[in-house]
Amino acid sequence: MPQIMRGLIKGIQGIGLKIKHHEDNIKFLNAQKNKLDCSILDMQVALGKIHSASGAGSGEKESANGRNEEETIE
Repeated sequence: MPQIMRGLIKGIQGIGLKIKHHEDNIKFLNAQKNKLDCSILDMQVALGKIHSASGAGSGEKESANGRNEEETIE
């Protein structure tokens, strides 16, 4: 086999290994993203339970300016 052919084959094999490495990284990152998505969802559910248990969903909740809804209307 000519030297040029061997060089081309080595180059193609090297590119194939790089692609495989990148594919593995993508799989790993997708798995990490899925874990984070689940954690975020769990935290949102827990926060919603805490929020509703504290009565924060009532009409007397204060806004960012420190006034509740009735005070804002007046």
